[in-house]
Amino acid sequence: MKLFPVLLLAASGIGLAEHPSHLLKDDATDSGTEIPLGIEAVTGIRSGYVHRGFDLAGTLLDFQLEGEVTLKDNLHFNFGGWFATEVSDDFTEGAGFLDLRNDLSERFTL
Repeated sequence: MKLFPVLLLAASGIGLAEHPSHLLKDDATDSGTEIPLGIEAVTGIRSGYVHRGFDLAGTLLDFQLEGEVTLKDNLHFNFGGWFATEVSDDFTEGAGFLDLRNDLSERFTL
């Protein structure tokens, strides 16, 4: 289990490489329309984790993965989760989420 943070850090580096542009477009490449999908991966290291005055962890490595699919021009579906583990102890924490967003106009979102 102690190798898990190292594997997460290595896996996050893979997403930093540039991808060929043909992978980001759909079959209609002549029109230049892109796939309405976004994926983001974030990795971080923290020197300490204190929540509401409680010292929960020392050095902590966290990893977050999030995606978004555009269903219509103004309707978006987000999904994702994150996982954090302490480097020198057994503290772990994680969560996931689902989100449906409706843009009524440029200034208003539900």
